[in-house]
Amino acid sequence: MNSNESLLYTPICHWLEKLLRNRYKRFKIIVANTSNIRLNSWLQKENLLSFFPDGLCYDFKIDITGIILQPKRAGLYFIECKASYITIKDLCQILGYSIIASPVKALIISPKGPSTILEKLITVHGRIDILNYPLPDHKNSLIRICKWDNARNTLDYNFTIPLVFRP
Repeated sequence: MNSNESLLYTPICHWLEKLLRNRYKRFKIIVANTSNIRLNSWLQKENLLSFFPDGLCYDFKIDITGIILQPKRAGLYFIECKASYITIKDLCQILGYSIIASPVKALIISPKGPSTILEKLITVHGRIDILNYPLPDHKNSLIRICKWDNARNTLDYNFTIPLVFRP
């Protein structure tokens, strides 16, 4: 873990919690810095494994995890934080996690945004398909590549991929 990256965890956790509480007013919201614990262990510690039948297989560390807890089911939000430019390798990391756990939303956030190569691959060469991951209802979702505004402690919505964005 990059020490500069760890400085992003608290403000992004606050941003995500506010976003989820505003969007899912009727449900319990849990947001945590899970960068130092495997997701399966954290779900077990929080007594949430019953909501995720394959949750024991979530043997990876995601920087920030959000949970939307409904009476009989739960949804995940994943965020990976990067202090430097977001690379293809970084995208592959969260893509793998998202394929395994099917979060409602998956975001990768950096104050620097995407690398020139990653941005060019998606916007110039039209490779939006590399952001796709499957959901259980046989639909797909897209990973959001986002730029963090340190001064305002929020996303810079002018610099997101895809441009049509709803976190």
